[in-house]
Amino acid sequence: MYLPVFSGFAINKHRKTIMNRGFIRLAALQLCFFIIAGTAAFAEAPWHYKVVTVNSGGRTMQSALTIPDANRASIAYHHARLKSPALWLKVEAEAGEAISLRMGVPMLDRYRQARPSVAVLSPHLPKLAEEVPFTVPESMGGLVLSTRLLDSEQYRDTYTGVLSWRFEEMRFVPPASGTYYIVAYSPIEESGAMPEMKLWLTVGKGSMFRFSDLLEVLPNNIKIQAFFESAVFPGQAFLSSLFMILLTLAGILVAAL
Repeated sequence: MYLPVFSGFAINKHRKTIMNRGFIRLAALQLCFFIIAGTAAFAEAPWHYKVVTVNSGGRTMQSALTIPDANRASIAYHHARLKSPALWLKVEAEAGEAISLRMGVPMLDRYRQARPSVAVLSPHLPKLAEEVPFTVPESMGGLVLSTRLLDSEQYRDTYTGVLSWRFEEMRFVPPASGTYYIVAYSPIEESGAMPEMKLWLTVGKGSMFRFSDLLEVLPNNIKIQAFFESAVFPGQAFLSSLFMILLTLAGILVAAL
């Protein structure tokens, strides 16, 4: 029986070829990691804002949705119209600790002139002077923060890819500790009518990550894109959501380094 004989030179050459391929694969993986990690450092990950609702719930004071932490960023989306004119949120706040609020509307032609408002209600505030399209309890006072005179900018959410007109940040300083209701709505016009309006509101600024949030990435992605009237393709939404999950995990690794 004939047995092939390999020279030392051939064996070494074969080993070098395997090592070169391994090095190339390792370098490619490292490059992919740094691309993802670099993107994660600048892109908005799904957990930068805790999604409280996408046009579901919070239609009345009794069903107000809870903001988990006034110092952590949360976001809520609402379609204001006659049957659901306002979105009610509630948060526990400390006296003297400013709460960041920011509003926006989808970048659709019919909302080019839209200017949403937010009311902050509490027994610790004076009686509300402005007319609003919802009932304020007698025990509550309040103040209105309007975007009417604020500058706006075109804003692209790097998480979902949706486009908005985003207004300048507003801040509210609670005069006393306690429960505050934050109500986002479409203001009543001089004619007495309340225009239909899709709006979003962020409360707080600091991000908070929980692994359980990753389970909500895909359904939230689809809901938000539908809310913005973007064409929703489940396959594309799945891939973009998967990519954002990878960005999130890469961001965690970067933060841990």
